[in-house]
Amino acid sequence: MTAQGGSPEDIKLRIQARYYQGGLDGVVLIGRLPAAWYEVANDHAWSNGGYGYADWTCDLFFMDMDGSWEGADADRKYDSRLAGAGDLAFTAVK
Repeated sequence: MTAQGGSPEDIKLRIQARYYQGGLDGVVLIGRLPAAWYEVANDHAWSNGGYGYADWTCDLFFMDMDGSWEGADADRKYDSRLAGAGDLAFTAVK
């Protein structure tokens, strides 16, 4: 599958479509891709005497097939995530 242009959400929708069709074993993303950004409010309030944000690109956005991602404002950065039931399950190896 190839894609040209679009947003992180567009790319994720294409990956999810294949995932839910059952025809996806993995994904390799190559090229200049739009990044999904995540931010944490008030990350360093103690420094510089004030309020601030920390933000970073978040590849988990493309891997999380059933989670819910939200952004509280118009800066197009996600700031909350609600995990889904399946894709981040952990099974202990004994």
